[in-house]
Amino acid sequence: MYCEKPLTYNVHEAVELVKEVRKADRVFQVGSQQRSSKEFRIAAELVRNGVLGRVDSIHVSFGDPAKPYTLPAEVMEPGLDWDRWCGPGPLVAYNPSLSPRGIHNNYPDWRLTWEFGGGMITDWGAHHIDISQWALNADASGPVEVRAPQNWATAKRGAQLVYADGTVLTHVRGKGVSFYGTEGVCHVNRGKFELIMDGKTVHKFWDKETDKGTSMEREVTLTEREFLADAKVKLYNSKSHFEDFITCVRSRQRPICDVEVGARSAIACHVMNFAYRYGANAKWNPAKNKFASGGSSKWLTRDTYRGGWVV
Repeated sequence: MYCEKPLTYNVHEAVELVKEVRKADRVFQVGSQQRSSKEFRIAAELVRNGVLGRVDSIHVSFGDPAKPYTLPAEVMEPGLDWDRWCGPGPLVAYNPSLSPRGIHNNYPDWRLTWEFGGGMITDWGAHHIDISQWALNADASGPVEVRAPQNWATAKRGAQLVYADGTVLTHVRGKGVSFYGTEGVCHVNRGKFELIMDGKTVHKFWDKETDKGTSMEREVTLTEREFLADAKVKLYNSKSHFEDFITCVRSRQRPICDVEVGARSAIACHVMNFAYRYGANAKWNPAKNKFASGGSSKWLTRDTYRGGWVV
């Protein structure tokens, strides 16, 4: 199976999904394709090998948390079983922003609602938080604390996740994923890379208009040669996310973003969403995927799974 994000709607579903995939012994690739891009792998290796020193702060940049669905009813798309489309979620009024009519050129906005998605936290956040956890060697764990921003009910940035080693990940308006260490800083985004050591930019391709005469591939390759030639930690090197999936279907090995890795990243996104939706300042137990203190078990699943749906 190959599954795009958001992988699950809530924490409970993520936990159950991993159980079922393991029980069935299937190959499951999550569409966190940034793991198969060289710039993200090298950024994570810089962190894992201590090139940046002690990384105690990570900034992740993506859009807003979800909002309640409030759009008015419109004429239904012909042939659409709206009750089935809403599935276990609430049966809301049909609007083409959720499920567009016919041929369209926009992304369906169900992802931006609390009823069906998790906003950009579980959308783009699923990508950037995933890379952060890869760099922190947290693929088998996750955050241990969530902190809500001030004015959390209206805030669009500022939620934080704290990891066991004290690293604080903050949702910001920034450059993609930014790792701040005692010896250096690395900013990385799709097709973009910047390494700063001792306050000086040493390798950079961020804007083709200003960074002329070079390329992202060149700057990342030079970084690898200069700073990672003798690296003790070498991460899974996938050249193509889809090819990696097909290769693993044949070999029966776990792919670069196996279901459990993807589930851990999704859970971290859900935990961050607790800060925006409920104002959570809470301790989290990643081993049990439950609150250690300060949160409610009700937040981990739906109040009700409608229409006979069960997870």
